[in-house]
Amino acid sequence: KGGVVADTHCMRICGRFGMYREGLKDPVQVEKKMTPLIAPEEISDFCHRIVQFGRDVCSARAPKCATCPLRDLCAHGTSEI
Repeated sequence: KGGVVADTHCMRICGRFGMYREGLKDPVQVEKKMTPLIAPEEISDFCHRIVQFGRDVCSARAPKCATCPLRDLCAHGTSEI
């Protein structure tokens, strides 16, 4: 039985994108909110990509909002203008 792996990258990034309240720290609640949004066959790729995006662009302490390719979709990034 699969679902979105709600690790720290997923919780931080999806919260910043406004998929739920930014700062939500409950992995069970995050998984419940995210799993219906992602096709089952895409969940594994999504989880791997969100981790890589978190490492490369959207880090916790120093997100690269100015150069983020998804900035226009992100409430956090657009507030950094």
